[in-house]
Amino acid sequence: MEVTPHLKTVLKNYQHSATKSLHGPGLSLVNSVKCESLSPDSKEDDFLQHTPLPIQQLPPILTIADTSCSERTETILEGENISCFIVGGEKRLCLPQVLNSVLRDFLLSQIHQECDQLQIYCSQCTPEQLNVLKSHGILPSTAPTCGLITKTDAERLCSALSTAPTCGLITKTDAERLCSALLHNQVTVPIRT
Repeated sequence: MEVTPHLKTVLKNYQHSATKSLHGPGLSLVNSVKCESLSPDSKEDDFLQHTPLPIQQLPPILTIADTSCSERTETILEGENISCFIVGGEKRLCLPQVLNSVLRDFLLSQIHQECDQLQIYCSQCTPEQLNVLKSHGILPSTAPTCGLITKTDAERLCSALSTAPTCGLITKTDAERLCSALLHNQVTVPIRT
């Protein structure tokens, strides 16, 4: 592949400005057009050395804390209404409810194996979220904690399990053990937005 002189100019300008600024190349593409208008006798490096690029000092972005993460909503998963919270723009579903309604026909071992294969990790709800679930009767008042699974991961898990043969019903004890296992094997995963 042949590299055109214009592309060389743009790349050099990009490299030069990217190393000088925390905000990236900024106006490097605009300045590269000016560079092309120079006489053919002038050198590209001379132009780049004498052209100061503006450094933009942006004020820090201040945002209001997300107070809606304790507001319960509902979503549909495999035809079932599931309680959830929106955290960082993503729906986090109540894991015990998913296990007891949508995945009730699967064994704990099947669910755990699929979660391992798909690298699905669950987060633990906040005390406020736990209180909301208890006050709406979704969890028993004695529940010490509750796992949350992203809607995307829940859909992936349901899809993977739908291709696996069913072997029996999941018991309430198995559901509680699975929630505990998923929470204790939690791995830090960046939040997708």
